[in-house]
Amino acid sequence: MIRHIMKKKALLLFEDRMIYPDGAIIEMRIWKLPEEDAERPHGLKYSLFYGFAGERIIGYDNERGKGDHRHYRDQEMPYEFSDPHRLMTTGLAQASPFMARSSETRQHMMPKASLYCGEEAPAFRLGRLTDFMNDVERERGKK
Repeated sequence: MIRHIMKKKALLLFEDRMIYPDGAIIEMRIWKLPEEDAERPHGLKYSLFYGFAGERIIGYDNERGKGDHRHYRDQEMPYEFSDPHRLMTTGLAQASPFMARSSETRQHMMPKASLYCGEEAPAFRLGRLTDFMNDVERERGKK
């Protein structure tokens, strides 16, 4: 008899991506892992990317074997992960100077919804992430 061992997969909890007129991309994904472990005691897998197609400028992730770390272009440094909201605010803060270099992108950072060409402002995206985190905390409270 042949038995197939099914490996539990991570569950995608949050995904958000914005492409700016100058081609810049900001993307964040968060997965819930089937189990916590020593390398990921928070039980999350995450990725935050800012850059262009084929060019990472700012990045945060916790790739297996490397733990929590951040990227600045080709450099890689340890990062102390606390929660997804801090990850997003830190990542946006680090990406802001690069985003501001393009006049088109700078318009997208202004707090007027009409300038977003149908896209949400980063502040609204932080609100969505905050709502997501509140839902996670409510679920934890039920256990």
